[in-house]
Amino acid sequence: MKSVVFENKTNTQVRIDGELYELAYKIHSIIEFSEVIVFHSFPKSGDSKDLFEKEGKNSLFCISKNDKKLLWKLANVAAVFPEIIDEKKESDFVSKKHFEKFVKLFEGKELLTVYVGEFKKRIDANTAEVYSTMESR
Repeated sequence: MKSVVFENKTNTQVRIDGELYELAYKIHSIIEFSEVIVFHSFPKSGDSKDLFEKEGKNSLFCISKNDKKLLWKLANVAAVFPEIIDEKKESDFVSKKHFEKFVKLFEGKELLTVYVGEFKKRIDANTAEVYSTMESR
């Protein structure tokens, strides 16, 4: 992303590198991958919390860069972070064997770490396939 400009005061419209994206909710953060853009959103105001209730509190939206279609959404996401495989180090793991297994398993994948309720999940950014879930405290 070279240029990110919010187009309205409620932060529901954003222009990324000249392309306009619009969500029903206030955009909190944006994570760009090679083929998709992931938006973390919140209600526009305290009055619109009922919108989340009606829609199952969807707060993470993945939109295709090619045709701007919604690919997937995830409810109740408190936080989201990109997980960059190339930035992982052996010291991040219990052993060299664990590190090598991780790299082999996720090589070429674009991952997100999402916190949903009491759980931390590692998911594929393009498909929302869940690779692992663990309880977070």
